[in-house]
Amino acid sequence: MPRRPRYCSPGSWHHVFNRGLARRSIFETDEDRSLFLAVLRDEVEEGRIRLHAYCLMENHFHLLVDTPTGELDVAMREVTRGYVKAFNRAHDRDGPLFRSRYSSKLIEDEDYSREVLCYIDRNPVAAGLVQRSYRRGTAPPWLTKSWVARVVASWTGVDGLPPGIYGEHAAHDLSEEEADVVEARLRHRGRTDPRQEWSDACGVARWLRQRAE
Repeated sequence: MPRRPRYCSPGSWHHVFNRGLARRSIFETDEDRSLFLAVLRDEVEEGRIRLHAYCLMENHFHLLVDTPTGELDVAMREVTRGYVKAFNRAHDRDGPLFRSRYSSKLIEDEDYSREVLCYIDRNPVAAGLVQRSYRRGTAPPWLTKSWVARVVASWTGVDGLPPGIYGEHAAHDLSEEEADVVEARLRHRGRTDPRQEWSDACGVARWLRQRAE
């Protein structure tokens, strides 16, 4: 069966993710993470993607990107191929590493892009890998910070991503309902987008809970 084409136009934003085949580890060492970031950097420098946020977990990754050229497929093909080749060489193995080609969800409004940002940042915190999702000075220089800085400034009234504000501000926390909406989209494989249905259901549940209280 032919693959269904993805929607990707110049300037579009996407939540990109993938996990290891049979949930195996795809990042076994810090060197592996550096290798993955290196192939991402190459695609950023080629101008095919701009990376706004990411997290590299043991057996999966999440990226928040926009695509100046509309070439997300090309960029992620090069990232996946380049990383698998480097990983296999480093670990003296061969064969596939990821369960499939990458997955992505189109982001069509500012509110949802902020939810995805918070969801990505929440992953390593929820797993107990870090205490706070962002530390000034640790991000690679090729990471696009301008949009995140505007988001944080809208939350805090403070410009410049100052340390100790971004990862700890209350607006950075997702509600369980908001996290459920993001995860529902990640799991969904059909042609329809379940976001509105889930958002409406979450809104009803929130209203009923408030009424009960």
